[in-house]
Amino acid sequence: PALVERAIAARPELGVSRESIARARSEVDVMQQMYFPMGLVRIGGAYTMEEGPGVMAMFGISIPIFRDRLDAGVAEARSMVSMNEAELEAMRLM
Repeated sequence: PALVERAIAARPELGVSRESIARARSEVDVMQQMYFPMGLVRIGGAYTMEEGPGVMAMFGISIPIFRDRLDAGVAEARSMVSMNEAELEAMRLM
């Protein structure tokens, strides 16, 4: 049994499938982070005809108000995780 498990763990297609699961789980984390407000600060060079060269700053904030869209995105990401896990199990059994 231990030798069979080592052989299964060494299969490259199963490794790819495990990476897909890890990627899908990170997508779930990203989608869950969308529930929180986000801030943005940018600073860059600017040039105007009157003042010449200078610096420009931009500040912004994003507040999530469409909860149903966020819920749908999280549910989709979780579904991708379960689909990839089922695919890995099917490939493992084959």
